[in-house]
Amino acid sequence: MNKVTDALAAVTVGLFASTLFAVAIAVAPSMHVLDATQYTLVKQGQIRVLQVAMTAISLVYTVAAVLVLVRERHAKGPAFRLTLVALGLVIAALIYSAPTDIAYNQQILSWNPASPPPDWASVRDAWDFSNQLRSVPSLIAFVLQVMVCGCAPAASPK
Repeated sequence: MNKVTDALAAVTVGLFASTLFAVAIAVAPSMHVLDATQYTLVKQGQIRVLQVAMTAISLVYTVAAVLVLVRERHAKGPAFRLTLVALGLVIAALIYSAPTDIAYNQQILSWNPASPPPDWASVRDAWDFSNQLRSVPSLIAFVLQVMVCGCAPAASPK
């Protein structure tokens, strides 16, 4: 069960981080060729899909990480410390997302695709930048969580 939980934590935080990273390096730049109407239509579709998927992925990761922390709480070895830092980084990225990406998402969802606001490009650029920023701690969390998979199991307390 230990290895399954470790792998589940690594895979789910990897999905979370890789989605943010792929959007930052490929999806967002490719959307810069779209006009306001096209951008709004595509972005609204992405938001509707990704907000559900990313919420589910981050929830599963959080549960898996907490299970690792509970299992490793007495040993306080590398698996505990790495998971604690990784979970902290993901939580920090999620907290940062609330006033930035999530707020921008709500703003974009309110736009009429036929007539986006005049400042639509500045909102797009702000969203892109904040997504790049939250990608960094998420990627670090992924690396740390993968390292947990290589840790020796903690000795059982006697």
